[in-house]
Amino acid sequence: MPSPFITYNISDYFGESIDLNVFDDLESKALQAFKENIASNEYIMALDWQHECYWVNPHLEFERNEFDEWI
Repeated sequence: MPSPFITYNISDYFGESIDLNVFDDLESKALQAFKENIASNEYIMALDWQHECYWVNPHLEFERNEFDEWI
């Protein structure tokens, strides 16, 4: 990807199973890191290989589904 894009692969963070506590901890830490490094008027591109990509502003509230996952 061209600069200034950065790709993060978090698949190794979970190993063979998905521990919801680990998932929640990663989500919290990632969101905090994004807030610390992105201005309040900037957006980042969220890429999900199984779904549509979308722009995210970490300073704004995220819409969530019935499973409390980001939409």
